[in-house]
Amino acid sequence: MRKFTLILSTMLSTLCFLTAEEKTYNIGDTRPGGGIIFYVSKVAFPVPQLNGETKMCHYLEVSPINLVSASWCYHEDSCDVNTSYGLGAGLKNTHNIISLHNENASIKNCAAYTCSLYTTATSKAGEWFLPSKDELDLLYKNLGPMIWASNTTGNNWYWSSSMDNNSNAWRLRFNDGNQYSRLKNRTVYSVRAVRAF
Repeated sequence: MRKFTLILSTMLSTLCFLTAEEKTYNIGDTRPGGGIIFYVSKVAFPVPQLNGETKMCHYLEVSPINLVSASWCYHEDSCDVNTSYGLGAGLKNTHNIISLHNENASIKNCAAYTCSLYTTATSKAGEWFLPSKDELDLLYKNLGPMIWASNTTGNNWYWSSSMDNNSNAWRLRFNDGNQYSRLKNRTVYSVRAVRAF
């Protein structure tokens, strides 16, 4: 009987652990990381990590508020950095942009740097990033009206972490969903941080 009780206790502990780990979320839910869920995928998608590994994720969450209005980079003429457009690309894009800036990055001159500094009570700096072009599009499609309504900066354009060319990066207008590329260093747009898990 004692052995059975011990086995049952172990099974229940494992079940409770798995239930907590495998909790599911819906678009619009508040995540324990402090963000709002804006993308859910039953099939895990890859998110390249800074250490060279790949993390498989099912969700994207966004900061509940605009962080700042900032330019994409501070360079006066151009800043050429390796970025991608797709789902899961934002974290690596953000790291590559910050690496280009080195010690010259600031909250006002580097939207990616601002996102990397974002923290909540249950998440730390480095987990959040500037969304890629496609991730920003998913944010608009799934939470566009909420983002637009909560905008306190008065600027309806938001930066993505995806470059178009040496001088321009992609941005999205949240009152209609249009995406255009724009000069990285001369324009200040709104910034929201995103986190994958």
